[in-house]
Amino acid sequence: MEQFHEAWQLENNLLTGSFPTTIWQNISFSRKAKLIIDIGNNLLSDIFGDLNPPENVTLRLSGNPVCKNSNIQRIGQFCVLEGRDIDEEFANSTICPKGGKRKTGILVAIIIAAVACVLAISAIIMLLMFRRNVKYQHLISRKRMSSSVCIKIDGVKSFTLKELTHATNKFDISSKVGEGGYGIVYKGILSDETFVAVKRAGENSLQGQKEFLTEIELLSRLHHRNLVSLTGYCNEDGEQMLVYEFMPNGTLREWISGKSKKCKEGLSFFMRLRIAMGASKGILYLHTEANPPIYHRDIKASNILLDSNFTAKVADFGLSRLIPYSDEDGHVPNYVSTVVKGTPGYLDPEYMMTHKLTDKSDVYSLGIVFLELLTGMHPISRGKNIVREVNLACQSGKIDSIIDNRMGEYPPECLDKFLALALSCCEDHPEERPSMIDVVRELEDIIALLPETEISLSDVSLDNSGKMAPPSSSSSSATTSGFITTRKDQQHMSSYVSGSDLVSDVIPTIVPR
Repeated sequence: MEQFHEAWQLENNLLTGSFPTTIWQNISFSRKAKLIIDIGNNLLSDIFGDLNPPENVTLRLSGNPVCKNSNIQRIGQFCVLEGRDIDEEFANSTICPKGGKRKTGILVAIIIAAVACVLAISAIIMLLMFRRNVKYQHLISRKRMSSSVCIKIDGVKSFTLKELTHATNKFDISSKVGEGGYGIVYKGILSDETFVAVKRAGENSLQGQKEFLTEIELLSRLHHRNLVSLTGYCNEDGEQMLVYEFMPNGTLREWISGKSKKCKEGLSFFMRLRIAMGASKGILYLHTEANPPIYHRDIKASNILLDSNFTAKVADFGLSRLIPYSDEDGHVPNYVSTVVKGTPGYLDPEYMMTHKLTDKSDVYSLGIVFLELLTGMHPISRGKNIVREVNLACQSGKIDSIIDNRMGEYPPECLDKFLALALSCCEDHPEERPSMIDVVRELEDIIALLPETEISLSDVSLDNSGKMAPPSSSSSSATTSGFITTRKDQQHMSSYVSGSDLVSDVIPTIVPR
């Protein structure tokens, strides 16, 4: 068998451009040996030089574009395989034996695997470094906030971290009474045996030093019997906590849903009206008497707390927005442009579409709370919307089917008026909703229609053990000073009550007509 000197197997390598015929002129080898150059199945488009290889050089160009597009003479003889099997020829070569392609593939696979491993290891290292850097920056930020910057505000105490840690039993899970977007709320007992609610900010809710102290100053200026009072704060070792008066009867949502363990009988109709009135007065105060005025932006049943006498107190001002001041022309915008925030089911549709927060946005949310008081339903449950369900019941004359039967007996006229007020607050268009002062006045009129005995029997409280207790004289007087208890007196009153009177809970002298 003829012995070959060299065999070049270069097919299927995506080679492009022109093939240089000088390649065999620059190679020194015996003229008696044979050289096979197989560059088939590439992308060669031309031949550079004289296509006249020596007799002992075999050139194979089949499968290249040059075979079809070239006018070079004698090109055809290099584009057709000869009768001999080229693999058989390559089997006798000493440089590129059969199986080179497979070895090349294995080598490529090894290289790719190695590169992938290097990239994976690099990614893991970068991720660990990133997490370490984030943790470091977080520790730095907490350290910056840990400096004890105190402000002196009348009635607001600066607590130490040690005091609140002791008050909450080291923030034990058994002291937890609530949790929200801001963080966890714990029940605490101070050294003077005063019960407080400690609102501890989560890591995602930590504010800058200036922002936190600004919020404290704002909350310290809000004083109303229907707003939860700020007792103090803690700003130490990277912790930010707000301390409020403790509400022993929890949230309105717990009572509406029947989850409260303190009373199995539920809230009577009058007690629900009384709670609606208290919440309304608290919101009216925020809109008209707070300095600066405030839109709450997150009115809901779980943000209305109840004290031992079931006095409603609006809480959680974490999403509140200040009403803008007047511009140079003395014009005060009636809305605040802001990112939509709040709780699904309570959000004003107009606010969701336009991002314009107004006083009527709080009115809408309060209307949802009224519907909850009447029906015991959730704002959104299993795809059902409370406003739609109540409207359908009204249209079909099946009101009784959605009314919460746990509130006992009630005058139908009062129920109808309360329901109408709730639905008017939930109108899609803000201009069709009543103002907060109109809401308060309408509730006063509804309460005036109740029998005096119903009011006195419904004014109950819970003692420290959680049992129903009869009203005290102070509680009773507070009720009669806050609500007109006879229809005769109330008939002469509504047109003489101003907004500030309703807000401050002071009823003016009744002047007979």
